[in-house]
Amino acid sequence: MYEAFGHIEQVKYLLAQLFESGFASASVGEQLRELADEANELGLCGGAEMLSELRAELNKSRAWQCGIDGAAVLFSKLTAYYNTVRNILVLESI
Repeated sequence: MYEAFGHIEQVKYLLAQLFESGFASASVGEQLRELADEANELGLCGGAEMLSELRAELNKSRAWQCGIDGAAVLFSKLTAYYNTVRNILVLESI
């Protein structure tokens, strides 16, 4: 459970960095891949899938193949997903 909480905090920190940089940070691709792998290991498959999708959307937007809309939607979904998972874990630990 502690690994899951640590993972959630890492993802939330990275999402905050992305938001502050306006989704322009080029260095987050590798971090998103690592966090997706970690999410799979922890059994958070929904988070892993969305992290991978966000990485792909950011890569597309940097290559001018699409707008940032897809990344913004995934950002919102990821935030909601990880907030929900965190709340569930808190309830289970009580």
